[in-house]
Amino acid sequence: VPLCSKCKGILDGKLHSKIIRIQRYSAEQLMAVIINDEVARSLPSNQRKTKTPKIHIKLITARTDIKVGGVVELHCYVEGILPNNLSWSFQSGLLPSNTHVTNDGHLLIFNFDTDNLGTYICSAETPIKHLSKSIEFQPNDISNNNIGPSLSYQVYSSRSDYRVGGRLLIECFVSDPNLSKIWIKKQGKVNKNISETYLFIDRLSQKNIGHYKCLSSNENQQSSIDFNITHSNLRSQIFPLQKTSNLHIEFLSSLNQIKLGGNILINCSSSDKRPVQWLLNKQIDEIIINNSYLHIPKFSNNHFDYYHCINENDRKDLVLSPSLFEFMTNLNLKKINPIKYDKSFIEIIEGKYIGDNITLICRIGRDVSQGKVVWTNVPTPKNHFYIRGPRLEFRPFKLEHHNQYKCLIKSKQSNEVLRTLTFNTHTNIYEQTDRKPSINLTVDTSYLLDTGELRLICSTDNLNQYHQWTFDDQIPRSKIHYDLSMNDHTSIMIIPDFDLEVDLGKYECSTTNAYGTTMRSINIDSDMLKSN
Repeated sequence: VPLCSKCKGILDGKLHSKIIRIQRYSAEQLMAVIINDEVARSLPSNQRKTKTPKIHIKLITARTDIKVGGVVELHCYVEGILPNNLSWSFQSGLLPSNTHVTNDGHLLIFNFDTDNLGTYICSAETPIKHLSKSIEFQPNDISNNNIGPSLSYQVYSSRSDYRVGGRLLIECFVSDPNLSKIWIKKQGKVNKNISETYLFIDRLSQKNIGHYKCLSSNENQQSSIDFNITHSNLRSQIFPLQKTSNLHIEFLSSLNQIKLGGNILINCSSSDKRPVQWLLNKQIDEIIINNSYLHIPKFSNNHFDYYHCINENDRKDLVLSPSLFEFMTNLNLKKINPIKYDKSFIEIIEGKYIGDNITLICRIGRDVSQGKVVWTNVPTPKNHFYIRGPRLEFRPFKLEHHNQYKCLIKSKQSNEVLRTLTFNTHTNIYEQTDRKPSINLTVDTSYLLDTGELRLICSTDNLNQYHQWTFDDQIPRSKIHYDLSMNDHTSIMIIPDFDLEVDLGKYECSTTNAYGTTMRSINIDSDMLKSN
């Protein structure tokens, strides 16, 4: 039976092309399937010799160059397998959000940090078997574990917003999300606290010109990043950007568009003029990407996400978060419909312990038709303490700040006091026992028999070497010659010529740090002296 008029195939390892007629054949010797003039044949397993492909992972970035904040590049490939049949995973799960996989099997890890330590797995499906290979990053792979927190910021205002009478909104970011951050304004030798996370100025004017800093710190060091508003850049509408990356993300749409339903247009550029592109973590509808431009014509809840601008050497992240939009919504609501409380009161926010940043806010309620706030009983001099309208700010609250503060709500017309509110910090702000100084108080009677001298020894771990002594809850006055000596963090109260008629009683030693006062007392009586 003729199978074909002309067949091509490999027989005994040689290429044959000839006209054949097959009268008889054995399935064990030859099986042919003719598809589009091509012959695919399979020989018995003992006649086949198939080589299993191998999978490889190459670390492009040298291990000595791996550092926090840097870029780490890996390449995975399989001999004879197309790269698009490869897949990457991390710890047998999804890859971290700061990674990007290219079409040719490369894995890029941007802004590498300790969260990226672990095992990365490259997998491939071949006609023969499933292949996988892994590579692990450990803490000692990071060249400098003591690097301080890195800071950056994003300006959400457009250039048209950055003008006299316009609005400025900047968000400060820190590489460690557990660290707090605060904006300050330097005024001569004084630093004035402005806000946390967001720096917002509603109506830019000459009085806003100054040197602004976002500060953050860990136990190793403090980091800061600057934003300087000057006459020149405000007039020219050019942002005074501090270079933390070769990439720059600029909002071209007005600040008013940061809202649900807003029309948001963003551009990304590179200082070295290299081409850039936008990357998304997932497919999101109603987004237009045109080279360096990211356009969201009608912003919705689906668009809250991370957006990544990259070029060959760098990457910059943009976070369009619900908190940003909520912040803008609250600003607009305050303009349209200011919050009115049923009754005026003093609110405490941010913290409740000595050593915390604490703010007291005098809220005017419906019980007062209109008024202005005046704080009294405020500390003098102003040490770590600021008054900003209805806000009383302590940065941080110290033991010396304890007081009963008064908020006077006065008439704007007659200056008459309409309401007086009080806030007692002694009952509303607490000490942190574990951060107060520790004290040990002992009695030394070794000199008593020989010289008649009794010694009280008070030792503490407090850096403040000042100790306060009392006798029967009063500063000692029964004798004029109580001697005190200090040695490191130890004070010794010496009572010469100890008199059983006069000097028996309760002795107390106390010391104070920024978080509170610790006291220790001991009762000296004749029985105690006999036992010693």
